[in-house]
Amino acid sequence: MTTYSKVIETIKSIDVLGKRKQQLLEELKDKESRDAYMSSGIDVGVAFQIRALREQREWNQTQLAEEAGMHQERISSLENPSHSPTLSTLKKLASAFDVALIVRFIPISELVKYELDLSSEYHLMKLPSNSAGVLSYNKDPYFGEPPRVHTKDRKAPDSAAILPILGQTTKENPPMRLGKQDEPYSMAASETLGRRTAP
Repeated sequence: MTTYSKVIETIKSIDVLGKRKQQLLEELKDKESRDAYMSSGIDVGVAFQIRALREQREWNQTQLAEEAGMHQERISSLENPSHSPTLSTLKKLASAFDVALIVRFIPISELVKYELDLSSEYHLMKLPSNSAGVLSYNKDPYFGEPPRVHTKDRKAPDSAAILPILGQTTKENPPMRLGKQDEPYSMAASETLGRRTAP
């Protein structure tokens, strides 16, 4: 493909996306349309991700089914956007893939932007930026071995930075005051650490 052809394709894709955005802006004025759009986005997105993660690992449906403790037919149906998996099923799949699962509420505008971003990458014949894959825990460099630091290069940490972590206070580092609204959180955190603190 020549540079000229690439430029023409880019211009066409921008035009397609502009039309899609205008179409969505008009459609999403209606509450029922917003609900259907959100539901469809979840169903299609989840099915796509399940298949993409499976293929990234070079697994067939039977292998994923074994890892997730399911039947192959169930995996096949989960990769079909017309089936909505339960949260329990998604947790099993996250465990099978050895990845995290995030479920969160977002503005509808974020979902629209996400769709348009994926569409632009598709129309420009690029893979989505996150298609390099969702790495399993063992392949994630974030959890790899930390770089080694020679003892002579180590610098002692600033005590002012450590004192709050240890729960100690000084004139420069007074105790944190929590409001009434923070009590359930601070109590839960304290119980997790094996001690209770006065609010």
